[in-house]
Amino acid sequence: MKLYRLLVFLNLTFLIIGCNGQENPNYIGKQYGTFKLEKITFKENLDSLFSKVNKDNLIFIVGKDSYFDTIKKKQIYTDTTDYVYRIPHAKMDSIYSFKNFKLKDVVVSFYTDKQKRFRRVDFSTYMTAKQYKDFIKNIQDYSDITTDKIKKSNNGKYIIFELKEGTKKTLIYSLENDANDEDGNYFIRVRINDLTIKNDTFDKMWNSENGI
Repeated sequence: MKLYRLLVFLNLTFLIIGCNGQENPNYIGKQYGTFKLEKITFKENLDSLFSKVNKDNLIFIVGKDSYFDTIKKKQIYTDTTDYVYRIPHAKMDSIYSFKNFKLKDVVVSFYTDKQKRFRRVDFSTYMTAKQYKDFIKNIQDYSDITTDKIKKSNNGKYIIFELKEGTKKTLIYSLENDANDEDGNYFIRVRINDLTIKNDTFDKMWNSENGI
């Protein structure tokens, strides 16, 4: 009997551990479950991750370097810089979450560089005061990196949070709105970066401190 109880206890323990450490689904889509953005590893292959999305519901953007030719008087596009994967905001419900906050009617952008290496994710959303209070409780492991200059110039209503986990960095930009409009009291922007590759074209364009 003692052995039986021990086995049951161990099975439950492993089940709980497994649930807490559960990985994201292999594919993006409602039928595969909610994709938790905070669990991104940057080892995901985006072509594979989005392969089950209906082609009519997937926006694929090719970024290009360009310059304006004064002689031809037109924009000249040169080399590819990045690729962006998006699902239209109208199709977003129940697909993504971040720190237990379900994302709805927003655009989440997944970026690769021109070598198709997964490099960055970003999105922005509005929250009510209650949603924001609950959200803050879920990011207690983040550090407030707002400078005194930013606090002073924004009357303390603009806050920047940061979390570094190995080669991944997440930044959260929070702005309390003056107007109590229907969109919510707080505007939140989240940027998740892969820190593995530094000082290349993509890094300088998107991952700089001013690249948001």
